[in-house]
Amino acid sequence: MERKHLIWQNYDLKIEDYDGCCDDWDEKSDEEKWHYIAELNDMYLDDERCNLNIQLDNPILVIASMGLWNGRRSGYKIIQSGNIKDIFYADGEYAEWFSDGHNVKGRYSHHDGTNYMEYREIKDMDKIDALLADIYNGVPVKRSKINYYTKSIAPSVNKVYGW
Repeated sequence: MERKHLIWQNYDLKIEDYDGCCDDWDEKSDEEKWHYIAELNDMYLDDERCNLNIQLDNPILVIASMGLWNGRRSGYKIIQSGNIKDIFYADGEYAEWFSDGHNVKGRYSHHDGTNYMEYREIKDMDKIDALLADIYNGVPVKRSKINYYTKSIAPSVNKVYGW
């Protein structure tokens, strides 16, 4: 089983993990504590964007398995900037990003379901259309084809964290 190296998440926040984190913690209401925890965790996400401000040579392909109201669908997005920090945005209430050692992945939950993402650097924008068409049309794509058209960004991320 692959080891999951967590970069950032807001799925599993607990008040007790923050006990005593500020001088007036015990005087705060639970609502105030949750507000404080959410703001602090958002600052941690900004820190990760700074840590992973890594410019790649090419755009990043986001390969998605999306949970929608009418079932699962495949899809993709291209992050033209090619900067790893730009993967850290999600349309959902809860999110996490992690490395499995080989790839950088994300999970976002929203009112209709959960989206699963994989982030890969595109090798050649002029040759990516065949892969994009398969993803768009829901054609099962083998790992060998993904590896042919893209490369993992995990080595860059893993290097930052020493994984």
